[in-house]
Amino acid sequence: MIEAKAPSLSEIHVGVHVRLASSSKCIFDYGGSKLFLPASNLKLITSACGLTVLGPRFRFSTDFLTTGRLRGGITDGDLVIRGCGDPTIVDRASLILWASYKGPDKAYNLPHGIELTLESIVGRLRRLGLRGVNGDIVIDDSYFESKRLGDGWAVDDEKWFYGAPTGAVSLNENIVTVTVRPSRKVGSQPIVGIIPECRLLNLTNRAMTGKPGTKNTLKFNRVSGKDEITVSGSLPVKHKRVVQFMTVHDPGLYLGEMLLTNLHRCGIRVAGSVVRKRTRGTLNLVLRTRSKPLENLVYWLNKTSDNFYAEQLVKTIGAVKARDGSWNGGLNVVKKFLKQKDVAASYRIADGSGLSRYNLVTPRMLAKLLCAMRNSVSFVDSLPVAGRDKGYGTLEHRMRRTKACGNLKAKTGSLEGVSTMSGYVETLDRKCVAFSIMTNSTVGDLTREKRFQDELGTVMASSALRDLPGALDHKIRMLIPPQDGG
Repeated sequence: MIEAKAPSLSEIHVGVHVRLASSSKCIFDYGGSKLFLPASNLKLITSACGLTVLGPRFRFSTDFLTTGRLRGGITDGDLVIRGCGDPTIVDRASLILWASYKGPDKAYNLPHGIELTLESIVGRLRRLGLRGVNGDIVIDDSYFESKRLGDGWAVDDEKWFYGAPTGAVSLNENIVTVTVRPSRKVGSQPIVGIIPECRLLNLTNRAMTGKPGTKNTLKFNRVSGKDEITVSGSLPVKHKRVVQFMTVHDPGLYLGEMLLTNLHRCGIRVAGSVVRKRTRGTLNLVLRTRSKPLENLVYWLNKTSDNFYAEQLVKTIGAVKARDGSWNGGLNVVKKFLKQKDVAASYRIADGSGLSRYNLVTPRMLAKLLCAMRNSVSFVDSLPVAGRDKGYGTLEHRMRRTKACGNLKAKTGSLEGVSTMSGYVETLDRKCVAFSIMTNSTVGDLTREKRFQDELGTVMASSALRDLPGALDHKIRMLIPPQDGG
Protein backbone atom coordinates (compact mmCIF):
# COMPACT_ATOMS: atom_id res chain seq x y z
CA MET A 1 0.00 0.00 0.00
CA ILE A 2 1.25 3.48 -0.91
CA GLU A 3 0.15 6.19 1.50
CA ALA A 4 -0.16 9.75 0.27
CA LYS A 5 1.20 12.60 2.35
CA ALA A 6 -1.41 13.88 4.78
CA PRO A 7 -2.84 17.20 3.56
CA SER A 8 -2.53 20.33 5.68
CA LEU A 9 -5.58 21.74 7.46
CA SER A 10 -5.87 24.31 4.68
CA GLU A 11 -6.57 21.48 2.23
CA ILE A 12 -9.21 19.79 4.40
CA HIS A 13 -12.95 20.41 4.39
CA VAL A 14 -13.48 22.43 7.63
CA GLY A 15 -16.65 23.96 9.09
CA VAL A 16 -17.19 25.88 12.33
CA HIS A 17 -20.43 27.42 13.55
CA VAL A 18 -21.16 29.05 16.93
CA ARG A 19 -24.45 30.41 18.32
CA LEU A 20 -25.58 31.95 21.58
CA ALA A 21 -27.54 29.10 23.13
CA SER A 22 -30.24 31.23 24.76
CA SER A 23 -31.32 33.10 21.62
CA SER A 24 -29.76 31.06 18.79
CA LYS A 25 -28.09 34.25 17.53
CA CYS A 26 -25.17 33.47 15.22
CA ILE A 27 -21.86 34.44 16.83
CA PHE A 28 -19.35 33.01 14.37
CA ASP A 29 -19.32 31.09 11.11
CA TYR A 30 -16.56 29.52 9.04
CA GLY A 31 -17.95 27.23 6.35
CA GLY A 32 -20.86 26.40 8.63
CA SER A 33 -23.38 25.91 5.81
CA LYS A 34 -21.32 23.30 3.99
CA LEU A 35 -22.32 19.64 4.12
CA PHE A 36 -20.18 17.21 6.11
CA LEU A 37 -20.16 13.58 7.08
CA PRO A 38 -21.09 13.90 10.76
CA ALA A 39 -19.98 10.47 12.04
CA SER A 40 -21.31 10.08 15.60
CA ASN A 41 -22.38 13.70 15.80
CA LEU A 42 -25.53 12.36 14.16
CA LYS A 43 -26.40 10.81 17.54
CA LEU A 44 -27.24 14.36 18.69
CA ILE A 45 -30.16 14.33 16.27
CA THR A 46 -31.30 10.80 17.16
CA SER A 47 -31.14 11.33 20.92
CA ALA A 48 -32.75 14.78 20.75
CA CYS A 49 -35.63 13.41 18.69
CA GLY A 50 -36.07 10.38 20.94
CA LEU A 51 -36.18 12.42 24.14
CA THR A 52 -38.63 14.88 22.55
CA VAL A 53 -41.11 12.60 20.77
CA LEU A 54 -40.98 9.59 23.11
CA GLY A 55 -40.20 11.47 26.31
CA PRO A 56 -37.35 10.96 28.81
CA ARG A 57 -39.42 8.48 30.87
CA PHE A 58 -40.20 6.19 27.92
CA ARG A 59 -39.27 2.54 28.53
CA PHE A 60 -38.64 -0.29 26.10
CA SER A 61 -40.64 -3.45 26.78
CA THR A 62 -40.47 -7.17 26.00
CA ASP A 63 -43.48 -9.45 26.41
CA PHE A 64 -43.38 -13.13 27.36
CA LEU A 65 -46.66 -14.75 26.37
CA THR A 66 -48.20 -18.17 25.91
CA THR A 67 -50.40 -19.46 23.10
CA GLY A 68 -52.19 -21.77 25.53
CA ARG A 69 -53.21 -21.84 29.16
CA LEU A 70 -50.90 -22.53 32.07
CA ARG A 71 -52.01 -25.72 33.83
CA GLY A 72 -50.00 -26.74 36.85
CA GLY A 73 -47.16 -24.50 35.67
CA ILE A 74 -47.09 -26.12 32.21
CA THR A 75 -48.18 -24.21 29.11
CA ASP A 76 -49.97 -26.40 26.57
CA GLY A 77 -48.76 -24.17 23.77
CA ASP A 78 -45.72 -22.07 22.84
CA LEU A 79 -43.81 -19.52 24.90
CA VAL A 80 -43.68 -16.37 22.78
CA ILE A 81 -41.12 -13.58 23.15
CA ARG A 82 -42.46 -10.47 21.50
CA GLY A 83 -39.79 -7.78 21.45
CA CYS A 84 -40.11 -4.02 21.10
CA GLY A 85 -36.48 -3.10 20.59
CA ASP A 86 -35.04 -3.16 24.14
CA PRO A 87 -31.26 -2.82 23.69
CA THR A 88 -30.37 -3.55 27.33
CA ILE A 89 -31.01 -7.31 27.74
CA VAL A 90 -27.80 -9.27 28.44
CA ASP A 91 -26.67 -12.61 29.80
CA ARG A 92 -24.84 -12.70 33.12
CA ALA A 93 -21.61 -14.27 31.79
CA SER A 94 -21.18 -11.46 29.27
CA LEU A 95 -21.95 -8.87 31.93
CA ILE A 96 -19.26 -10.28 34.23
CA LEU A 97 -16.66 -10.41 31.45
CA TRP A 98 -17.42 -6.87 30.28
CA ALA A 99 -17.05 -5.57 33.84
CA SER A 100 -13.72 -7.32 34.35
CA TYR A 101 -12.10 -6.55 31.00
CA LYS A 102 -10.07 -3.33 30.92
CA GLY A 103 -8.42 -3.64 27.50
CA PRO A 104 -8.17 -0.91 24.85
CA ASP A 105 -10.82 -2.49 22.63
CA LYS A 106 -13.53 -2.50 25.30
CA ALA A 107 -16.83 -2.26 23.44
CA TYR A 108 -18.58 0.98 24.38
CA ASN A 109 -17.08 0.69 27.90
CA LEU A 110 -19.68 -1.95 28.70
CA PRO A 111 -21.47 -2.64 30.95
CA HIS A 112 -23.46 0.57 31.23
CA GLY A 113 -25.04 -0.38 34.54
CA ILE A 114 -28.61 -0.34 33.21
CA GLU A 115 -28.66 -3.83 31.72
CA LEU A 116 -31.42 -6.37 32.36
CA THR A 117 -30.11 -9.94 32.66
CA LEU A 118 -31.67 -12.91 30.94
CA GLU A 119 -31.16 -14.92 34.12
CA SER A 120 -33.27 -12.46 36.12
CA ILE A 121 -36.04 -12.74 33.53
CA VAL A 122 -36.01 -16.54 33.74
CA GLY A 123 -36.06 -16.28 37.53
CA ARG A 124 -39.15 -14.10 37.35
CA LEU A 125 -40.86 -16.56 34.99
CA ARG A 126 -40.20 -19.35 37.47
CA ARG A 127 -41.50 -17.30 40.41
CA LEU A 128 -44.65 -16.67 38.37
CA GLY A 129 -45.18 -20.42 38.26
CA LEU A 130 -43.78 -21.46 34.87
CA ARG A 131 -42.42 -25.01 35.08
CA GLY A 132 -42.60 -26.26 31.50
CA VAL A 133 -43.42 -25.45 27.87
CA ASN A 134 -45.04 -28.17 25.77
CA GLY A 135 -44.51 -26.18 22.58
CA ASP A 136 -41.72 -24.07 21.07
CA ILE A 137 -39.87 -20.93 22.07
CA VAL A 138 -41.30 -18.52 19.50
CA ILE A 139 -39.40 -15.35 18.66
CA ASP A 140 -41.65 -12.60 17.34
CA ASP A 141 -39.35 -9.75 16.25
CA SER A 142 -41.80 -8.30 13.73
CA TYR A 143 -41.95 -4.97 15.57
CA PHE A 144 -38.91 -4.00 13.49
CA GLU A 145 -38.33 -4.54 9.79
CA SER A 146 -36.29 -7.61 8.81
CA LYS A 147 -33.49 -5.43 7.43
CA ARG A 148 -30.78 -5.42 10.11
CA LEU A 149 -27.84 -3.48 8.61
CA GLY A 150 -27.98 0.18 7.64
CA ASP A 151 -27.58 1.74 4.22
CA GLY A 152 -24.08 3.10 3.66
CA TRP A 153 -22.42 0.89 6.27
CA ALA A 154 -19.06 -0.47 5.10
CA VAL A 155 -19.06 -4.18 4.28
CA ASP A 156 -16.36 -4.86 6.86
CA ASP A 157 -18.41 -3.21 9.63
CA GLU A 158 -20.83 -6.14 9.71
CA LYS A 159 -18.62 -8.38 11.90
CA TRP A 160 -17.41 -5.81 14.44
CA PHE A 161 -19.32 -4.66 17.52
CA TYR A 162 -19.84 -1.10 16.24
CA GLY A 163 -21.75 -2.51 13.24
CA ALA A 164 -24.09 -4.73 15.26
CA PRO A 165 -27.37 -5.61 13.53
CA THR A 166 -30.64 -4.22 14.83
CA GLY A 167 -33.42 -6.42 16.16
CA ALA A 168 -36.73 -6.03 17.96
CA VAL A 169 -35.52 -9.00 20.01
CA SER A 170 -31.85 -8.68 20.95
CA LEU A 171 -29.24 -9.86 23.43
CA ASN A 172 -25.85 -8.46 24.50
CA GLU A 173 -26.13 -5.61 21.97
CA ASN A 174 -26.04 -8.47 19.45
CA ILE A 175 -22.39 -9.22 20.06
CA VAL A 176 -20.41 -12.15 21.44
CA THR A 177 -17.03 -11.94 23.15
CA VAL A 178 -14.27 -14.14 21.70
CA THR A 179 -11.34 -14.83 24.05
CA VAL A 180 -7.96 -16.31 23.13
CA ARG A 181 -5.22 -17.50 25.51
CA PRO A 182 -1.92 -19.02 24.33
CA SER A 183 -1.17 -22.67 25.00
CA ARG A 184 1.87 -23.55 27.11
CA LYS A 185 3.34 -25.40 24.13
CA VAL A 186 4.65 -23.68 21.00
CA GLY A 187 2.89 -24.98 17.90
CA SER A 188 -0.24 -26.02 19.77
CA GLN A 189 -3.60 -24.38 19.29
CA PRO A 190 -4.34 -21.55 21.72
CA ILE A 191 -7.37 -21.82 23.99
CA VAL A 192 -10.26 -20.11 22.22
CA GLY A 193 -13.59 -19.47 23.89
CA ILE A 194 -16.77 -17.60 23.22
CA ILE A 195 -19.03 -15.87 25.71
CA PRO A 196 -21.84 -16.65 25.97
CA GLU A 197 -21.60 -20.27 24.88
CA CYS A 198 -24.39 -20.59 22.34
CA ARG A 199 -25.09 -23.55 20.07
CA LEU A 200 -26.25 -21.15 17.38
CA LEU A 201 -22.62 -20.07 16.88
CA ASN A 202 -19.97 -22.12 15.08
CA LEU A 203 -16.45 -21.23 16.27
CA THR A 204 -13.44 -22.54 14.31
CA ASN A 205 -9.93 -22.37 15.80
CA ARG A 206 -7.22 -22.24 13.14
CA ALA A 207 -4.72 -20.34 15.27
CA MET A 208 -1.45 -21.54 16.79
CA THR A 209 0.74 -20.65 19.76
CA GLY A 210 3.91 -18.91 18.60
CA LYS A 211 7.43 -18.70 19.98
CA PRO A 212 8.24 -16.24 22.80
CA GLY A 213 8.87 -12.73 21.51
CA THR A 214 7.02 -13.21 18.24
CA LYS A 215 4.18 -10.91 17.21
CA ASN A 216 0.50 -11.38 17.88
CA THR A 217 -0.93 -12.01 14.39
CA LEU A 218 -4.39 -13.20 15.40
CA LYS A 219 -7.16 -12.57 12.92
CA PHE A 220 -10.90 -12.80 13.60
CA ASN A 221 -13.55 -13.23 10.95
CA ARG A 222 -17.27 -13.90 10.70
CA VAL A 223 -18.74 -15.16 7.46
CA SER A 224 -21.17 -12.58 6.10
CA GLY A 225 -24.75 -13.63 6.66
CA LYS A 226 -23.81 -16.57 8.90
CA ASP A 227 -23.02 -17.19 12.56
CA GLU A 228 -19.63 -18.74 11.75
CA ILE A 229 -16.59 -17.21 13.46
CA THR A 230 -13.00 -18.17 12.65
CA VAL A 231 -9.84 -17.37 14.63
CA SER A 232 -6.51 -17.71 12.79
CA GLY A 233 -2.93 -16.50 13.08
CA SER A 234 -0.46 -16.80 15.92
CA LEU A 235 -0.36 -15.78 19.60
CA PRO A 236 3.03 -16.06 21.37
CA VAL A 237 3.54 -18.09 24.52
CA LYS A 238 2.83 -16.17 27.76
CA HIS A 239 0.96 -13.42 25.90
CA LYS A 240 -1.93 -11.92 27.82
CA ARG A 241 -5.50 -12.87 26.97
CA VAL A 242 -6.81 -11.36 23.73
CA VAL A 243 -10.46 -10.30 23.66
CA GLN A 244 -12.47 -9.47 20.54
CA PHE A 245 -16.08 -8.29 20.34
CA MET A 246 -17.90 -9.62 17.28
CA THR A 247 -21.47 -9.51 16.04
CA VAL A 248 -24.02 -12.26 15.56
CA HIS A 249 -25.98 -12.58 12.35
CA ASP A 250 -29.43 -13.38 13.78
CA PRO A 251 -30.27 -11.41 16.95
CA GLY A 252 -33.68 -12.99 17.59
CA LEU A 253 -32.51 -16.60 17.39
CA TYR A 254 -29.46 -15.64 19.48
CA LEU A 255 -31.67 -14.53 22.37
CA GLY A 256 -34.01 -17.48 21.80
CA GLU A 257 -31.24 -20.07 22.08
CA MET A 258 -29.80 -18.44 25.19
CA LEU A 259 -33.27 -18.23 26.73
CA LEU A 260 -33.81 -21.93 26.03
CA THR A 261 -30.46 -22.74 27.70
CA ASN A 262 -31.32 -20.69 30.78
CA LEU A 263 -34.82 -22.16 31.06
CA HIS A 264 -33.32 -25.65 31.13
CA ARG A 265 -30.74 -24.58 33.72
CA CYS A 266 -33.54 -23.26 35.89
CA GLY A 267 -35.45 -26.55 35.65
CA ILE A 268 -38.08 -25.33 33.21
CA ARG A 269 -38.56 -28.04 30.58
CA VAL A 270 -39.15 -27.04 26.95
CA ALA A 271 -40.43 -29.73 24.60
CA GLY A 272 -39.87 -27.88 21.33
CA SER A 273 -37.16 -25.72 19.76
CA VAL A 274 -36.53 -22.06 18.95
CA VAL A 275 -38.45 -20.75 15.94
CA ARG A 276 -39.22 -17.34 14.50
CA LYS A 277 -42.82 -16.50 13.78
CA ARG A 278 -45.07 -13.48 13.65
CA THR A 279 -47.84 -14.09 16.15
CA ARG A 280 -51.42 -12.89 15.86
CA GLY A 281 -54.59 -13.19 17.85
CA THR A 282 -55.09 -13.26 21.59
CA LEU A 283 -52.13 -14.48 23.65
CA ASN A 284 -51.80 -14.77 27.40
CA LEU A 285 -49.32 -12.35 28.96
CA VAL A 286 -47.08 -14.02 31.54
CA LEU A 287 -44.45 -11.30 32.01
CA ARG A 288 -43.64 -7.87 30.61
CA THR A 289 -40.10 -6.60 31.21
CA ARG A 290 -39.29 -2.92 30.99
CA SER A 291 -35.99 -1.16 30.47
CA LYS A 292 -34.68 1.77 32.45
CA PRO A 293 -36.11 5.14 31.27
CA LEU A 294 -34.93 6.52 27.95
CA GLU A 295 -33.04 9.36 29.66
CA ASN A 296 -30.76 6.71 31.23
CA LEU A 297 -30.21 5.01 27.89
CA VAL A 298 -29.48 8.30 26.10
CA TYR A 299 -26.89 9.11 28.77
CA TRP A 300 -24.86 6.06 27.76
CA LEU A 301 -25.73 6.37 24.08
CA ASN A 302 -23.94 9.72 23.93
CA LYS A 303 -21.30 9.37 26.66
CA THR A 304 -19.90 6.16 25.14
CA SER A 305 -21.14 6.72 21.56
CA ASP A 306 -23.08 3.45 21.46
CA ASN A 307 -24.12 2.77 17.85
CA PHE A 308 -26.45 -0.07 18.78
CA TYR A 309 -28.48 2.02 21.22
CA ALA A 310 -28.82 4.72 18.56
CA GLU A 311 -30.07 2.38 15.84
CA GLN A 312 -32.50 0.63 18.18
CA LEU A 313 -33.82 4.07 19.19
CA VAL A 314 -34.39 5.37 15.69
CA LYS A 315 -36.37 2.28 14.69
CA THR A 316 -38.39 2.48 17.90
CA ILE A 317 -39.21 6.11 17.14
CA GLY A 318 -40.69 4.93 13.84
CA ALA A 319 -42.56 2.02 15.41
CA VAL A 320 -44.12 4.12 18.18
CA LYS A 321 -44.90 7.30 16.25
CA ALA A 322 -45.54 5.99 12.73
CA ARG A 323 -46.25 2.26 13.26
CA ASP A 324 -43.25 1.62 11.05
CA GLY A 325 -40.29 0.00 12.82
CA SER A 326 -37.87 0.58 9.99
CA TRP A 327 -35.06 3.02 9.33
CA ASN A 328 -37.30 4.88 6.90
CA GLY A 329 -40.14 5.00 9.41
CA GLY A 330 -37.92 6.38 12.17
CA LEU A 331 -36.06 8.82 9.97
CA ASN A 332 -39.30 10.26 8.62
CA VAL A 333 -40.25 11.13 12.20
CA VAL A 334 -36.77 12.59 12.72
CA LYS A 335 -37.21 14.83 9.67
CA LYS A 336 -40.53 16.13 11.00
CA PHE A 337 -38.88 16.77 14.36
CA LEU A 338 -36.08 18.81 12.74
CA LYS A 339 -38.62 20.86 10.82
CA GLN A 340 -40.59 21.57 14.01
CA LYS A 341 -37.39 22.69 15.74
CA ASP A 342 -36.66 25.00 12.80
CA VAL A 343 -33.29 23.41 12.12
CA ALA A 344 -34.17 21.76 8.81
CA ALA A 345 -31.79 22.59 6.00
CA SER A 346 -30.14 20.82 3.11
CA TYR A 347 -29.15 17.49 4.66
CA ARG A 348 -29.34 13.72 4.28
CA ILE A 349 -29.77 11.18 7.08
CA ALA A 350 -29.49 7.42 6.52
CA ASP A 351 -29.21 5.92 10.01
CA GLY A 352 -29.32 6.77 13.71
CA SER A 353 -25.69 6.37 14.76
CA GLY A 354 -23.69 8.14 12.06
CA LEU A 355 -21.97 4.94 10.88
CA SER A 356 -23.41 5.39 7.38
CA ARG A 357 -21.37 7.31 4.83
CA TYR A 358 -24.59 8.49 3.23
CA ASN A 359 -25.20 11.00 6.05
CA LEU A 360 -24.62 14.69 5.34
CA VAL A 361 -25.36 17.59 7.71
CA THR A 362 -24.05 21.12 8.30
CA PRO A 363 -22.38 22.59 11.40
CA ARG A 364 -25.02 25.33 11.32
CA MET A 365 -27.79 22.73 11.52
CA LEU A 366 -26.26 20.98 14.54
CA ALA A 367 -25.59 24.26 16.37
CA LYS A 368 -29.21 25.31 15.86
CA LEU A 369 -30.41 21.93 17.17
CA LEU A 370 -28.22 22.34 20.25
CA CYS A 371 -29.79 25.74 20.89
CA ALA A 372 -33.26 24.20 20.61
CA MET A 373 -32.34 21.45 23.11
CA ARG A 374 -30.52 23.65 25.64
CA ASN A 375 -33.27 23.27 28.28
CA SER A 376 -33.42 19.47 28.10
CA VAL A 377 -31.46 18.34 31.15
CA SER A 378 -31.47 14.72 29.97
CA PHE A 379 -29.98 15.74 26.63
CA VAL A 380 -27.34 18.16 27.93
CA ASP A 381 -26.22 15.82 30.73
CA SER A 382 -25.71 13.00 28.22
CA LEU A 383 -22.87 14.82 26.47
CA PRO A 384 -19.25 13.92 27.31
CA VAL A 385 -17.43 16.53 29.42
CA ALA A 386 -13.91 17.72 28.55
CA GLY A 387 -11.38 16.21 30.94
CA ARG A 388 -14.07 14.40 32.96
CA ASP A 389 -16.25 11.24 32.82
CA LYS A 390 -13.37 9.08 34.05
CA GLY A 391 -13.36 5.69 32.42
CA TYR A 392 -16.12 6.12 29.88
CA GLY A 393 -16.63 9.59 28.36
CA THR A 394 -15.16 10.20 24.90
CA LEU A 395 -13.66 13.56 26.03
CA GLU A 396 -12.07 12.15 29.18
CA HIS A 397 -8.49 12.83 28.06
CA ARG A 398 -9.04 16.03 26.09
CA MET A 399 -8.64 19.71 27.00
CA ARG A 400 -7.30 18.95 30.46
CA ARG A 401 -5.66 21.86 32.28
CA THR A 402 -7.55 24.38 30.11
CA LYS A 403 -10.56 26.63 30.70
CA ALA A 404 -12.62 24.08 28.75
CA CYS A 405 -11.96 21.28 31.27
CA GLY A 406 -15.14 20.50 33.17
CA ASN A 407 -16.91 23.23 31.19
CA LEU A 408 -17.19 22.11 27.58
CA LYS A 409 -19.80 19.40 26.90
CA ALA A 410 -19.83 17.90 23.44
CA LYS A 411 -20.51 14.84 21.30
CA THR A 412 -17.53 13.62 19.34
CA GLY A 413 -17.55 11.72 16.07
CA SER A 414 -14.96 9.73 14.13
CA LEU A 415 -14.89 7.71 10.94
CA GLU A 416 -12.04 7.17 8.54
CA GLY A 417 -11.32 10.67 7.21
CA VAL A 418 -13.90 12.28 9.52
CA SER A 419 -13.58 14.05 12.88
CA THR A 420 -16.35 16.14 14.46
CA MET A 421 -17.24 17.72 17.80
CA SER A 422 -20.46 19.60 18.63
CA GLY A 423 -21.85 20.80 21.93
CA TYR A 424 -21.90 23.57 24.51
CA VAL A 425 -19.32 25.67 26.34
CA GLU A 426 -19.51 28.66 28.68
CA THR A 427 -17.47 31.68 27.67
CA LEU A 428 -15.27 33.56 30.12
CA ASP A 429 -18.23 35.80 31.05
CA ARG A 430 -20.46 32.73 31.60
CA LYS A 431 -22.50 32.93 28.41
CA CYS A 432 -23.42 29.50 27.03
CA VAL A 433 -22.71 29.02 23.34
CA ALA A 434 -23.62 26.09 21.12
CA PHE A 435 -20.99 25.11 18.58
CA SER A 436 -20.20 22.57 15.88
CA ILE A 437 -16.71 21.90 14.51
CA MET A 438 -16.42 19.45 11.60
CA THR A 439 -13.54 18.23 9.45
CA ASN A 440 -13.77 15.83 6.51
CA SER A 441 -11.45 14.34 3.90
CA THR A 442 -8.50 13.72 6.19
CA VAL A 443 -5.76 11.13 5.69
CA GLY A 444 -4.19 9.06 8.45
CA ASP A 445 -5.04 9.34 12.12
CA LEU A 446 -7.20 12.17 13.45
CA THR A 447 -4.81 13.60 16.05
CA ARG A 448 -4.35 16.89 14.24
CA GLU A 449 -8.08 17.37 13.68
CA LYS A 450 -8.87 16.67 17.34
CA ARG A 451 -6.18 19.13 18.37
CA PHE A 452 -7.83 21.71 16.12
CA GLN A 453 -11.16 21.12 17.85
CA ASP A 454 -9.52 21.33 21.28
CA GLU A 455 -7.81 24.61 20.39
CA LEU A 456 -11.11 26.17 19.35
CA GLY A 457 -12.89 24.75 22.39
CA THR A 458 -10.26 26.30 24.64
CA VAL A 459 -10.56 29.66 22.85
CA MET A 460 -14.33 29.69 23.40
CA ALA A 461 -13.93 28.89 27.09
CA SER A 462 -11.17 31.51 27.51
CA SER A 463 -12.85 34.45 25.75
CA ALA A 464 -15.66 36.83 26.67
CA LEU A 465 -18.65 36.60 24.33
CA ARG A 466 -17.99 39.98 22.70
CA ASP A 467 -14.39 38.96 21.96
CA LEU A 468 -15.26 35.49 20.71
CA PRO A 469 -15.64 36.19 16.95
CA GLY A 470 -12.24 37.88 16.77
CA ALA A 471 -10.55 35.27 18.91
CA LEU A 472 -11.92 32.39 16.83
CA ASP A 473 -11.05 34.11 13.57
CA HIS A 474 -7.49 34.72 14.78
CA LYS A 475 -7.05 31.13 15.96
CA ILE A 476 -8.42 29.65 12.74
CA ARG A 477 -6.13 31.86 10.66
CA MET A 478 -3.20 30.61 12.72
CA LEU A 479 -4.20 26.97 12.38
CA ILE A 480 -5.42 27.13 8.77
CA PRO A 481 -3.17 29.53 6.86
CA PRO A 482 -4.48 30.62 3.43
CA GLN A 483 -3.26 28.55 0.52
CA ASP A 484 -0.95 30.11 -2.05
CA GLY A 485 -2.93 32.34 -4.34
CA GLY A 486 -5.97 32.07 -2.09
